[in-house]
Amino acid sequence: YATCSMLPEENEDQVAAFLAAHPAFRVVPLNEAAPRLTNSAHSDYLSLTPARNDTDGFFAAVMQREVALPVGPPISIRDPFLE
Repeated sequence: YATCSMLPEENEDQVAAFLAAHPAFRVVPLNEAAPRLTNSAHSDYLSLTPARNDTDGFFAAVMQREVALPVGPPISIRDPFLE
């Protein structure tokens, strides 16, 4: 998830809401997702600001599904237009 914003309601709050609604996901910590990016104010997210980083505002979070979805048999769809 990425934005060009510094507002918590567009960044951390959105990630928190997504995680609350999708418990099979977790945030991948920044040092695991991108070990070379160490200039963030938060250990889980990349957060850049003009004052701290001399850049535009930027936010990124990596989320990963922890639980595999069940896989069923393939679905066969018969389309008479393709026959």
